[in-house]
Amino acid sequence: MASNCPLTCQLCTPVPTTKTTLSPSQCYDTSPTCPYSAYLCNSTFYKSLMAEYCPLTCGLCIPIPTTIDPCSDKSWIPNTPPSCSAFAGLCNIQIFQAIMTQYCPKTCGFCSSTPPLGTTTAIPGGR
Repeated sequence: MASNCPLTCQLCTPVPTTKTTLSPSQCYDTSPTCPYSAYLCNSTFYKSLMAEYCPLTCGLCIPIPTTIDPCSDKSWIPNTPPSCSAFAGLCNIQIFQAIMTQYCPKTCGFCSSTPPLGTTTAIPGGR
């Protein structure tokens, strides 16, 4: 399967097959299911739908390069903002610490310079 369908198996980056009018700032997927639906990018039936909702996944545009802060929270669901604040109560529960360290290091205060959400920092000499 991998040799016959490398795109479906996510073993390669799709090459744009048609030109797009999307600017790099508009090159993003609007559906969280795009990574799971990549095999539909070249489907005759779904091609236009995928181009509308999943242009990045289908390789129809080139996004603006971004840098990622190593101590930033990450989303569990592709193309959605992180929801770490909703799960901050799990930060100090041992069975959840590994996943919270991976996805919510900033919220949980696992970064060397970030206090956990909901804590206060004393100011030296402050009153």
